[in-house]
Amino acid sequence: DNNNVSLESQADVDSFPSQYCSTLCGLTIMGNDITNLDSLYVLEKVGRLVIQMNPVLTNINGLSNVTSIEGECDNSGITISGNNQLADLNGLSSLTRIDGTLTIQSNTMLTDLTGLSNLREADALGIYDNASLQNIDGLDGLARLGGGLTISGNPGLQNIDGLSHVTFVDGGLAIGFNDALVNLNGLASVTTVEFGVTNSNTPD
Repeated sequence: DNNNVSLESQADVDSFPSQYCSTLCGLTIMGNDITNLDSLYVLEKVGRLVIQMNPVLTNINGLSNVTSIEGECDNSGITISGNNQLADLNGLSSLTRIDGTLTIQSNTMLTDLTGLSNLREADALGIYDNASLQNIDGLDGLARLGGGLTISGNPGLQNIDGLSHVTFVDGGLAIGFNDALVNLNGLASVTTVEFGVTNSNTPD
């Protein structure tokens, strides 16, 4: 299905199963009153998924049947940004593959990424400005990144051990401004970085 769908209210979310099928080109979820995505259980594959600026969204469990972010459409990838009440990503527990970039940005309450524990493939990864993020353990299924890796501005991030199985990064690697991060041991397995490393984490 070549649809690009925008859901801007809880009512839009609730009526999703009656209007759309299991595969979409793109889905954007952005609404002031969206608290849950439970009615998205019919969705299995989407080319681009954007979940942003949902101030009262507490969980994304309705996405539990999504197995891949891929499609014939332009700009595949997943962005989770500016969801101030979202505490976990457990709704993505079935996700195994992302064609494109996974961006996780400015989610105030998010403490970890354990909901991504079945993810095996992603092109690029960007984790920015998540005030409560303590670890990225859910990423330990990733072995290679076909694009770049950036982790920046996560003041509570204590370790990046979740990247311990990544051996290959075909892109730039930038880690900086994570005030609590004391070491980069999580990158010990990386043997190849195609385009240079930037580390702005300088100890006091």
